[in-house]
Amino acid sequence: MTRKANLGDVFKITGAIADSLTNYDSRKVARDEVNGVEVSTVFTTDQGYETAIIDAVGAHPVERYPSREASVEGHAKWLKQATTLTKVTELGWDDVVPDKVITLKRKEVGQ
Repeated sequence: MTRKANLGDVFKITGAIADSLTNYDSRKVARDEVNGVEVSTVFTTDQGYETAIIDAVGAHPVERYPSREASVEGHAKWLKQATTLTKVTELGWDDVVPDKVITLKRKEVGQ
């Protein structure tokens, strides 16, 4: 059964977005560019440690971790995979936003 979003969920999402825009450097574990995409691993206030693949369209969370140590290992794994990835499963948010498969659109060199 899927849970419907409520006002509290909206405030959580809004707060998480605002936090991600204001203090990325203090939450960053690692960020690397490879073959037209970026692999970014950070601590998020709503989901904990998370790796996202960033393409020409936007950021796509692909894995979440229970600890900083696990996120460092996960970042290295995604960095290796990023050279040839064509699709990823973008993780949803709690029971509000479902997971979905994304076809990556690599950035042109210099973008």
